Amino acid sequence: MASKYPMFTADHTGAASSSLVYEKYESTEGNVFKDDAIDVKSYIQIRHAVAMAPNSAEAEGKMEIPGEIVNSKAYRTATETGKKIGRTILKGMRKSELAGLCYTDFSIADVFVSTSGKAKLKGVRRIKFCMTQQFNNYGAVCAIMTELFTLNGQIPAEIQRLINLMRTRFDLRFMYHLHGSLVPIARSTLLYKTLYEQLEISTMDKARKDVILLGLPLLSQWKGLVATNWLLKCTFDHKQKEYNDGLGRYTRPPLPLQATARQRLDRKLLEAQDFLDYLRNRGAHRMEYLGHFYTRSRKKYTADGSDRACEVRFAEVTCYLQEQLSDQIQQMNTSEIV
Repeated sequence: MASKYPMFTADHTGAASSSLVYEKYESTEGNVFKDDAIDVKSYIQIRHAVAMAPNSAEAEGKMEIPGEIVNSKAYRTATETGKKIGRTILKGMRKSELAGLCYTDFSIADVFVSTSGKAKLKGVRRIKFCMTQQFNNYGAVCAIMTELFTLNGQIPAEIQRLINLMRTRFDLRFMYHLHGSLVPIARSTLLYKTLYEQLEISTMDKARKDVILLGLPLLSQWKGLVATNWLLKCTFDHKQKEYNDGLGRYTRPPLPLQATARQRLDRKLLEAQDFLDYLRNRGAHRMEYLGHFYTRSRKKYTADGSDRACEVRFAEVTCYLQEQLSDQIQQMNTSEIV
Protein backbone atom coordinates (compact mmCIF):
# COMPACT_ATOMS: atom_id res chain seq x y z
CA MET A 1 0.00 0.00 0.00
CA ALA A 2 1.47 3.35 -1.02
CA SER A 3 1.73 6.03 1.61
CA LYS A 4 -0.86 8.76 1.42
CA TYR A 5 1.68 11.30 2.61
CA PRO A 6 3.89 13.34 0.26
CA MET A 7 7.29 11.85 -0.46
CA PHE A 8 10.45 13.75 0.50
CA THR A 9 13.63 14.03 -1.52
CA ALA A 10 16.85 12.45 -0.31
CA ASP A 11 18.76 15.69 -0.70
CA HIS A 12 16.27 17.87 1.13
CA THR A 13 14.64 15.92 3.91
CA GLY A 14 12.63 18.94 5.03
CA ALA A 15 11.16 19.74 1.64
CA ALA A 16 8.30 17.93 -0.05
CA SER A 17 8.65 16.76 -3.62
CA SER A 18 6.60 18.28 -6.42
CA SER A 19 4.26 15.28 -6.73
CA LEU A 20 1.46 14.11 -4.48
CA VAL A 21 1.07 10.43 -3.71
CA TYR A 22 -2.50 9.19 -3.23
CA GLU A 23 -3.31 6.08 -1.26
CA LYS A 24 -3.86 2.80 -3.13
CA TYR A 25 -5.75 -0.17 -1.78
CA GLU A 26 -6.74 -3.61 -2.99
CA SER A 27 -10.22 -5.06 -2.74
CA THR A 28 -10.99 -8.65 -1.78
CA GLU A 29 -11.54 -9.36 -5.49
CA GLY A 30 -7.98 -8.27 -6.24
CA ASN A 31 -8.92 -4.98 -7.92
CA VAL A 32 -6.62 -2.05 -7.14
CA PHE A 33 -8.24 1.32 -6.45
CA LYS A 34 -6.66 4.71 -5.96
CA ASP A 35 -8.17 7.08 -3.42
CA ASP A 36 -9.05 10.41 -5.00
CA ALA A 37 -8.24 12.52 -1.95
CA ILE A 38 -5.51 12.97 0.67
CA ASP A 39 -5.64 14.76 3.99
CA VAL A 40 -5.38 18.53 3.76
CA LYS A 41 -2.32 18.83 6.00
CA SER A 42 -0.32 16.61 3.64
CA TYR A 43 -1.72 18.40 0.62
CA ILE A 44 -0.63 21.88 1.69
CA GLN A 45 2.92 20.74 2.34
CA ILE A 46 3.27 20.90 -1.44
CA ARG A 47 0.34 22.99 -2.64
CA HIS A 48 0.66 25.82 -0.16
CA ALA A 49 -2.44 27.67 1.05
CA VAL A 50 -0.63 30.94 1.77
CA ALA A 51 2.43 32.59 0.27
CA MET A 52 4.80 35.48 0.79
CA ALA A 53 5.10 37.52 -2.38
CA PRO A 54 7.19 38.39 -4.28
CA ASN A 55 10.03 35.91 -4.04
CA SER A 56 9.83 32.74 -6.07
CA ALA A 57 7.36 30.24 -7.48
CA GLU A 58 3.89 29.77 -6.02
CA ALA A 59 4.50 26.01 -5.86
CA GLU A 60 7.17 26.68 -3.24
CA GLY A 61 4.79 28.65 -1.08
CA LYS A 62 5.83 31.97 -2.54
CA MET A 63 4.62 34.03 -5.46
CA GLU A 64 5.94 36.34 -8.13
CA ILE A 65 4.50 39.83 -8.63
CA PRO A 66 5.40 41.53 -11.93
CA GLY A 67 6.49 45.16 -11.82
CA GLU A 68 7.64 45.40 -8.21
CA ILE A 69 9.89 48.40 -7.56
CA VAL A 70 10.72 47.57 -3.94
CA ASN A 71 11.48 43.84 -3.87
CA SER A 72 12.23 43.90 -0.16
CA LYS A 73 8.51 44.41 0.54
CA ALA A 74 6.66 41.11 0.95
CA TYR A 75 2.91 40.56 0.96
CA ARG A 76 1.23 37.69 2.78
CA THR A 77 -1.53 36.40 0.52
CA ALA A 78 -3.75 33.36 0.00
CA THR A 79 -2.83 31.18 -2.98
CA GLU A 80 -5.37 29.91 -5.51
CA THR A 81 -4.92 26.47 -3.92
CA GLY A 82 -5.82 27.78 -0.47
CA LYS A 83 -8.77 29.76 -1.78
CA LYS A 84 -10.23 26.71 -3.50
CA ILE A 85 -9.99 24.59 -0.36
CA GLY A 86 -11.71 27.22 1.77
CA ARG A 87 -14.30 28.05 -0.89
CA THR A 88 -15.37 24.44 -1.47
CA ILE A 89 -15.74 23.69 2.24
CA LEU A 90 -18.01 26.71 2.69
CA LYS A 91 -19.89 26.05 -0.55
CA GLY A 92 -20.67 22.50 0.58
CA MET A 93 -22.02 23.81 3.88
CA ARG A 94 -24.19 26.37 2.13
CA LYS A 95 -25.60 23.86 -0.35
CA SER A 96 -26.40 21.47 2.49
CA GLU A 97 -28.26 24.18 4.39
CA LEU A 98 -30.33 25.08 1.34
CA ALA A 99 -31.25 21.39 1.10
CA GLY A 100 -32.34 21.37 4.74
CA LEU A 101 -29.24 19.53 5.97
CA CYS A 102 -26.02 20.20 7.86
CA TYR A 103 -22.87 18.28 8.75
CA THR A 104 -22.13 16.57 12.03
CA ASP A 105 -19.08 17.73 14.00
CA PHE A 106 -15.82 17.85 12.05
CA SER A 107 -12.27 19.17 12.36
CA ILE A 108 -9.22 19.60 10.15
CA ALA A 109 -8.53 15.86 10.52
CA ASP A 110 -11.69 15.20 8.49
CA VAL A 111 -10.75 17.52 5.61
CA PHE A 112 -9.31 15.87 2.51
CA VAL A 113 -8.42 17.35 -0.87
CA SER A 114 -9.23 15.70 -4.19
CA THR A 115 -7.01 15.57 -7.26
CA SER A 116 -8.91 18.60 -8.59
CA GLY A 117 -8.05 20.64 -5.49
CA LYS A 118 -11.54 20.57 -3.99
CA ALA A 119 -12.05 19.92 -0.29
CA LYS A 120 -13.99 16.89 0.94
CA LEU A 121 -15.18 15.94 4.41
CA LYS A 122 -14.56 12.26 5.08
CA GLY A 123 -16.28 10.32 7.82
CA VAL A 124 -18.74 13.17 8.36
CA ARG A 125 -22.49 12.62 8.05
CA ARG A 126 -25.22 15.01 6.97
CA ILE A 127 -28.21 15.32 9.26
CA LYS A 128 -31.42 17.33 9.37
CA PHE A 129 -30.59 21.01 9.57
CA CYS A 130 -29.99 22.35 13.06
CA MET A 131 -29.14 26.02 13.56
CA THR A 132 -26.97 25.34 16.61
CA GLN A 133 -25.05 22.60 14.80
CA GLN A 134 -24.48 24.86 11.79
CA PHE A 135 -23.24 27.64 14.06
CA ASN A 136 -20.78 25.21 15.65
CA ASN A 137 -19.69 23.98 12.23
CA TYR A 138 -18.75 27.49 11.13
CA GLY A 139 -16.72 27.76 14.31
CA ALA A 140 -14.90 24.60 13.21
CA VAL A 141 -14.24 26.18 9.80
CA CYS A 142 -12.72 29.22 11.55
CA ALA A 143 -10.29 26.91 13.37
CA ILE A 144 -9.48 25.03 10.14
CA MET A 145 -8.82 28.19 8.14
CA THR A 146 -6.73 29.67 10.93
CA GLU A 147 -4.48 26.61 10.80
CA LEU A 148 -4.34 26.43 7.00
CA PHE A 149 -3.64 30.11 6.37
CA THR A 150 -1.21 30.94 9.18
CA LEU A 151 2.30 31.68 7.94
CA ASN A 152 5.00 32.76 10.37
CA GLY A 153 2.34 33.40 13.00
CA GLN A 154 0.17 35.66 10.83
CA ILE A 155 -2.85 35.29 8.54
CA PRO A 156 -3.47 37.30 5.33
CA ALA A 157 -5.62 40.33 6.18
CA GLU A 158 -8.43 39.40 3.79
CA ILE A 159 -8.64 35.83 5.17
CA GLN A 160 -8.70 37.22 8.70
CA ARG A 161 -11.67 39.38 7.69
CA LEU A 162 -13.56 36.26 6.62
CA ILE A 163 -12.71 34.45 9.85
CA ASN A 164 -13.88 37.45 11.88
CA LEU A 165 -17.06 37.63 9.80
CA MET A 166 -17.87 33.98 10.45
CA ARG A 167 -17.34 34.50 14.17
CA THR A 168 -19.48 37.62 14.47
CA ARG A 169 -22.04 37.71 11.62
CA PHE A 170 -23.76 34.34 11.42
CA ASP A 171 -26.61 36.10 9.61
CA LEU A 172 -24.29 36.71 6.64
CA ARG A 173 -23.45 33.04 6.09
CA PHE A 174 -25.15 33.18 2.67
CA MET A 175 -22.06 35.02 1.38
CA TYR A 176 -19.23 33.22 3.21
CA HIS A 177 -18.38 31.03 0.19
CA LEU A 178 -18.58 34.09 -2.09
CA HIS A 179 -16.26 36.17 0.10
CA GLY A 180 -13.70 38.27 -1.73
CA SER A 181 -10.83 36.59 0.11
CA LEU A 182 -11.66 33.28 -1.62
CA VAL A 183 -12.53 34.52 -5.10
CA PRO A 184 -10.24 33.22 -7.90
CA ILE A 185 -7.95 35.98 -9.11
CA ALA A 186 -9.38 35.63 -12.62
CA ARG A 187 -12.73 36.88 -11.28
CA SER A 188 -11.61 39.29 -8.58
CA THR A 189 -11.73 42.36 -10.84
CA LEU A 190 -15.25 41.51 -12.02
CA LEU A 191 -16.44 41.10 -8.44
CA TYR A 192 -14.93 44.44 -7.45
CA LYS A 193 -16.54 46.22 -10.42
CA THR A 194 -19.91 44.74 -9.50
CA LEU A 195 -19.61 46.00 -5.93
CA TYR A 196 -18.35 49.39 -7.10
CA GLU A 197 -21.33 49.83 -9.41
CA GLN A 198 -23.71 48.66 -6.69
CA LEU A 199 -22.36 51.35 -4.36
CA GLU A 200 -22.67 53.99 -7.08
CA ILE A 201 -26.32 53.24 -7.91
CA SER A 202 -27.36 52.53 -4.34
CA THR A 203 -30.23 54.57 -2.95
CA MET A 204 -28.72 54.67 0.53
CA ASP A 205 -28.59 58.11 2.13
CA LYS A 206 -25.42 60.20 1.80
CA ALA A 207 -24.52 59.85 5.48
CA ARG A 208 -24.43 56.07 5.16
CA LYS A 209 -22.32 56.19 2.03
CA ASP A 210 -19.91 58.64 3.69
CA VAL A 211 -19.45 56.20 6.56
CA ILE A 212 -18.58 53.45 4.06
CA LEU A 213 -16.09 55.66 2.23
CA LEU A 214 -14.37 56.83 5.41
CA GLY A 215 -14.07 53.24 6.66
CA LEU A 216 -12.23 51.93 3.59
CA PRO A 217 -9.20 49.77 4.53
CA LEU A 218 -5.83 51.24 3.50
CA LEU A 219 -7.39 54.62 2.73
CA SER A 220 -4.40 56.56 4.07
CA GLN A 221 -1.86 54.16 2.53
CA TRP A 222 -3.10 53.31 -0.94
CA LYS A 223 -1.12 55.85 -2.95
CA GLY A 224 2.10 54.74 -1.31
CA LEU A 225 1.30 51.09 -2.08
CA VAL A 226 0.53 51.93 -5.73
CA ALA A 227 3.85 53.76 -6.05
CA THR A 228 5.81 50.55 -5.34
CA ASN A 229 4.70 48.76 -8.51
CA TRP A 230 5.27 49.93 -12.10
CA LEU A 231 2.08 48.38 -13.47
CA LEU A 232 -0.10 50.08 -10.88
CA LYS A 233 1.84 53.34 -10.96
CA CYS A 234 1.49 53.79 -14.73
CA THR A 235 -2.29 53.76 -14.44
CA PHE A 236 -2.14 56.12 -11.47
CA ASP A 237 0.12 58.60 -13.32
CA HIS A 238 -1.92 58.58 -16.51
CA LYS A 239 -3.06 62.12 -17.38
CA GLN A 240 -6.13 62.70 -19.51
CA LYS A 241 -6.60 65.83 -21.59
CA GLU A 242 -9.40 67.14 -19.40
CA TYR A 243 -6.98 67.39 -16.47
CA ASN A 244 -5.16 70.49 -17.74
CA ASP A 245 -3.99 71.66 -14.33
CA GLY A 246 -0.87 69.49 -14.58
CA LEU A 247 -2.19 67.00 -12.04
CA GLY A 248 -3.17 63.40 -12.64
CA ARG A 249 -6.64 61.97 -12.20
CA TYR A 250 -5.99 60.94 -8.60
CA THR A 251 -3.89 63.90 -7.43
CA ARG A 252 -5.58 66.92 -5.88
CA PRO A 253 -4.17 70.37 -5.02
CA PRO A 254 -3.25 70.94 -1.36
CA LEU A 255 -5.82 72.25 1.08
CA PRO A 256 -5.55 75.85 2.38
CA LEU A 257 -3.29 76.25 5.41
CA GLN A 258 -6.29 77.21 7.53
CA ALA A 259 -8.64 74.54 6.18
CA THR A 260 -11.83 74.06 8.15
CA ALA A 261 -12.96 70.74 9.58
CA ARG A 262 -15.59 70.58 6.87
CA GLN A 263 -13.01 71.11 4.14
CA ARG A 264 -10.78 68.40 5.57
CA LEU A 265 -13.72 65.98 5.76
CA ASP A 266 -14.78 66.75 2.19
CA ARG A 267 -11.22 66.19 0.99
CA LYS A 268 -11.02 62.83 2.73
CA LEU A 269 -14.29 61.79 1.11
CA LEU A 270 -12.97 62.83 -2.31
CA GLU A 271 -9.77 60.86 -1.74
CA ALA A 272 -11.79 57.82 -0.71
CA GLN A 273 -13.79 58.09 -3.93
CA ASP A 274 -10.52 58.47 -5.85
CA PHE A 275 -9.32 55.24 -4.26
CA LEU A 276 -12.41 53.34 -5.39
CA ASP A 277 -12.26 54.95 -8.84
CA TYR A 278 -8.63 53.95 -9.24
CA LEU A 279 -9.34 50.30 -8.43
CA ARG A 280 -12.25 50.41 -10.89
CA ASN A 281 -10.29 52.09 -13.70
CA ARG A 282 -7.11 50.05 -13.30
CA GLY A 283 -8.61 47.05 -15.03
CA ALA A 284 -11.10 48.89 -17.21
CA HIS A 285 -8.84 50.53 -19.78
CA ARG A 286 -5.39 51.98 -20.51
CA MET A 287 -3.65 48.59 -20.34
CA GLU A 288 -1.73 48.98 -23.63
CA TYR A 289 1.36 50.23 -21.85
CA LEU A 290 1.92 46.81 -20.29
CA GLY A 291 3.49 45.52 -23.50
CA HIS A 292 6.34 48.03 -23.22
CA PHE A 293 7.66 46.69 -19.92
CA TYR A 294 9.68 43.54 -19.51
CA THR A 295 10.68 41.43 -16.56
CA ARG A 296 14.24 40.18 -16.17
CA SER A 297 13.27 37.07 -18.10
CA ARG A 298 12.16 39.30 -21.00
CA LYS A 299 8.57 38.24 -20.50
CA LYS A 300 5.99 40.88 -21.28
CA TYR A 301 3.78 42.09 -18.49
CA THR A 302 0.11 41.29 -18.84
CA ALA A 303 -3.19 42.38 -17.37
CA ASP A 304 -3.02 39.24 -15.21
CA GLY A 305 0.18 40.56 -13.67
CA SER A 306 -1.54 43.84 -12.88
CA ASP A 307 -4.37 41.90 -11.24
CA ARG A 308 -1.89 40.02 -9.06
CA ALA A 309 -0.10 43.22 -8.02
CA CYS A 310 -3.45 44.77 -7.13
CA GLU A 311 -4.83 41.75 -5.29
CA VAL A 312 -1.91 41.29 -2.90
CA ARG A 313 -2.28 44.93 -1.87
CA PHE A 314 -5.99 45.66 -1.97
CA ALA A 315 -7.98 42.40 -1.71
CA GLU A 316 -9.26 43.56 1.67
CA VAL A 317 -11.13 46.44 0.01
CA THR A 318 -13.38 44.07 -1.95
CA CYS A 319 -14.10 42.11 1.23
CA TYR A 320 -15.00 45.33 3.06
CA LEU A 321 -17.43 46.43 0.34
CA GLN A 322 -19.10 43.01 0.38
CA GLU A 323 -19.71 43.31 4.10
CA GLN A 324 -21.04 46.86 3.85
CA LEU A 325 -23.33 46.05 0.91
CA SER A 326 -24.54 42.70 2.25
CA ASP A 327 -28.23 43.67 1.97
CA GLN A 328 -27.86 44.43 -1.73
CA ILE A 329 -25.67 41.37 -2.34
CA GLN A 330 -28.35 39.05 -0.98
CA GLN A 331 -30.60 40.21 -3.80
CA MET A 332 -27.88 39.81 -6.44
CA ASN A 333 -26.76 36.59 -8.14
CA THR A 334 -23.08 37.00 -7.32
CA SER A 335 -22.57 33.21 -7.48
CA GLU A 336 -22.26 33.59 -11.27
CA ILE A 337 -19.37 35.98 -10.76
CA VAL A 338 -17.31 33.84 -8.39
